[in-house]
Amino acid sequence: MRAREFWKTFEKLPVIPSDALFIRHLVDIGKECD
Repeated sequence: MRAREFWKTFEKLPVIPSDALFIRHLVDIGKECD
């Protein structure tokens, strides 16, 4: 999983804080599996 590239793309999206925290949690999980 390309967590870094995914996070760079996600940072460009307009989202509410709660969604950002949720997605970042998924990204952190992805980093562990990377």
